[in-house]
Amino acid sequence: MMGGTATCDMGLGMLQAIGMGLFGADGRPISSMFSPSALGQITRVEAPDLGDTRFEVWADVRSCLLGTDSSMLYARQKGATEAQVDELESGYRRILRVAGPGNLRVDDLMTGAAGGASFGMGFFLGASLHHGARKVMQLLNVEDRCKQADLVITGEGALDEQTRQGKCCHEILSIALGLEIDAIMVVGTCSLDDPGVPVIDLSREHGVIESMERPMDCIRQSLLDMLLRMRGRA
Repeated sequence: MMGGTATCDMGLGMLQAIGMGLFGADGRPISSMFSPSALGQITRVEAPDLGDTRFEVWADVRSCLLGTDSSMLYARQKGATEAQVDELESGYRRILRVAGPGNLRVDDLMTGAAGGASFGMGFFLGASLHHGARKVMQLLNVEDRCKQADLVITGEGALDEQTRQGKCCHEILSIALGLEIDAIMVVGTCSLDDPGVPVIDLSREHGVIESMERPMDCIRQSLLDMLLRMRGRA
């Protein structure tokens, strides 16, 4: 499962750990990947030989490596400055020129997950890419479970545009709404103008400190209030 990393290196550091060779202009191996500038130092790559091993990547978002809704959205979220974002994009393109043609494009869906690690796995190891949330929904039979429910409650820490990139809570909502079942989202904070369903924003209702120190109490109280309001409108 790809996602939730603090990296933006196309997965090269991870691939190094399983035998991938990264070399600089002097022909010597680059021993560590730890900054945006490291990508720009690579002049040759050697994919690891893992025999008949096959890989399957479950990506947590549908974002691309580069282009609109790319991994760079998450680079900024992880703290990269605009200068570092430019450096990362330039480094990505450099790696692609060095590596030559492959079976993936930079605008293919799910190649941007985990700082481009899903792209690296697919490009260098031939891994197949899948939408992770959808896979999890299938494994847990979420659609069948929703069919037995009168109300679906889901949520996450921050409800924003990135949620719509394929996060689990968005997939659960899509299933519930497709079945015409009422749904509620419980989130730490919400920055969407029109989430499409009733939202409990804990930081807005209880304050950041209170909602972090007593999350279950806050969730319980807010859900009760919401359900009473919904019942009153029935």
